[in-house]
Amino acid sequence: MEILDMSFAGVGTLLIFVGLAYAASAAWKEWQQDRQDWEQIEEAERKFLEEHEWKPRMINGIDCGKWVIKERRPFATDW
Repeated sequence: MEILDMSFAGVGTLLIFVGLAYAASAAWKEWQQDRQDWEQIEEAERKFLEEHEWKPRMINGIDCGKWVIKERRPFATDW
């Protein structure tokens, strides 16, 4: 009976390790996907901020401004 008990314990332990390995693998893949998504979001935000600027407009202490495209002026001095 002791041999039978040890084999069941071995199978149970194997199943636990397989389950933990699967969970760790799934978590790792999800973390990698989340990281790629955040990189894409940060890149899009960086491009947006390069092309736009915030024009504030205060009304009764509340900022009711809006995002506008930055002016693209030629390089020249203002006289």
